[in-house]
Amino acid sequence: MARDDADRDGWLAVYKRVQSAVTQYATADTETQGILTTELLKIADSDDPGVAFAAVQGLRRVFLEEIASSSPQKRRQVASHHVRSVLGSTPSPYRAQLLRQLLKKQTVEDHQGGDSEEEEDDDDKDIHVLYSCSVIQEVDSFGQFLLHLVDAADASAVTEGMLLTSDLLKRPQDIEDCRDQVHQLAMSVGDHVISWNFDVRPTYLACGVIDFMIDWRAFLVKNADCDTEEVDEDSTERVEWLVTAQRLVNSSSSITTQAMLLCREQIDSNHACSDAFISSSSSYPFLQKWLLLLSMAMKDSLDNASDPSFGVLCELPLPMRSQIMAILTEQDDVLVDVLDHLLGITLHFDDRGIGLPDSLLHKSELHADTLFSDLVKNLGDDHLVLVDMLMSSETRMLEYLVRYLRRCVLTWPEAREAWTQENRLEVVMSVLIRLRMEVEKLFASGVFPYNPSPLLRRLISLEEAYEHDEEPSDEGVIENC
Repeated sequence: MARDDADRDGWLAVYKRVQSAVTQYATADTETQGILTTELLKIADSDDPGVAFAAVQGLRRVFLEEIASSSPQKRRQVASHHVRSVLGSTPSPYRAQLLRQLLKKQTVEDHQGGDSEEEEDDDDKDIHVLYSCSVIQEVDSFGQFLLHLVDAADASAVTEGMLLTSDLLKRPQDIEDCRDQVHQLAMSVGDHVISWNFDVRPTYLACGVIDFMIDWRAFLVKNADCDTEEVDEDSTERVEWLVTAQRLVNSSSSITTQAMLLCREQIDSNHACSDAFISSSSSYPFLQKWLLLLSMAMKDSLDNASDPSFGVLCELPLPMRSQIMAILTEQDDVLVDVLDHLLGITLHFDDRGIGLPDSLLHKSELHADTLFSDLVKNLGDDHLVLVDMLMSSETRMLEYLVRYLRRCVLTWPEAREAWTQENRLEVVMSVLIRLRMEVEKLFASGVFPYNPSPLLRRLISLEEAYEHDEEPSDEGVIENC
């Protein structure tokens, strides 16, 4: 009891010191501010999470208030000084957390007591832009900071390092002139994580690594200045991402090995990886992220014409259809993304007129038509659920559905046969017909959030094929689609 009281008194003393430093900072001269910053950073390196967190919040407050009170001409200089201060000593997870908070989207007005009448550039109002640019200016120090965290034995330090990297990758518009440096940072982090043995690492680290890979790919897609993912797949940067992804999810990797064991429920509870991969509630969050990364890598590998060896990814074992739906059923956005990537694999072989490989999993079990039938079934054969997903901004259902329906119309006999074999032909078509009628009604009443004409044209073309039970001519289909 006495020891607990002593610990509490010690924590309160440190907390009061943090508050005192924050209060002094606003009126202190430059030299004193430097001393106070150094003191707060030392406290942020504490092993006590409560103490470190208090210091981080104090530093965030004084940094942002100093930025807001500075003239527009000095803000970049002030932000650079803050970043150098954070990077200037031994990296710690709480220093990384501070940088993440500084990169969070926020403007000067968020931290000003009143409106400033001074003219200023819009970029100088966006604090996150100032800090993003400052981080890139210190790219060498920042890179060493990141790699020190990623290589740390402390799982919390590794996690903060991965999250900090992902946060930077999510801000391509803030660092337009530094894309190459950011990509090289991601490459360095990727080179480190692919050598990890995930058998003995916590689930959240595996999820963090997969999130980083997905954010890295999104960064490259956005930097292609294209609104879709149909970008230059042969670019050096995309190939470098694909090499890293291939090594991370190939059949011999610990991530894929354990994911497949989890899917088959063959994991040994006494195995070291059991605690690492299975949370107390569910293994699905990890499996959802793994499926998303794997489907991305498979699609990109086929689209990459410069190195056919990437096609080996499409020979990887995958969960059965029922397992995929069970894993993704509560995560609509990931479900649609995975289905869209798997559809891209089918379209790849369609475009080349060679059909899918003869692998049972890829040709029969994961065929686009059977997967779509499973999706409709998974949604309770309810057209209104599809309508909700089409109207939501949280999924890419419109993009997936339009692409799928276009293929379905062009290859109607194939879709009809697949649905008939599953005893799902009438059910699926009934859902699609009711979907078309509901979308038309909502659009006519001005409720639908966008013009659904491309979607409606494809639904009508599919209905015509179903009603006439004959394959429409390519010319007519293309015109209608």
